[in-house]
Amino acid sequence: MNNNMLAYIQEHLIKRIQSTTDVSELIYIWAFLDELKVSDLTTKPVFRPMLQNITLESLKKEQNFKGTDWAKADEWAKAFDMQEPIEDLLSQLTK
Repeated sequence: MNNNMLAYIQEHLIKRIQSTTDVSELIYIWAFLDELKVSDLTTKPVFRPMLQNITLESLKKEQNFKGTDWAKADEWAKAFDMQEPIEDLLSQLTK
């Protein structure tokens, strides 16, 4: 990490802490930093780089998506004694 990036991160953290007026939030930040293992951050990337040419199929493969098991969904609906058809319930999620 270059010095400019390091200085930027330090400045951001300092400003964030200085602007915090909630004592419980400051205690949480303090506890988090005390428990944080620096080696965890330096050995493992937090985010993976995003692919340039991403497709739905590649995402499905990466996430190991097998599709929706509608028989299982119907089984759950019966177990929860849902009166509405599953299609109606799913359509309500987009409203």
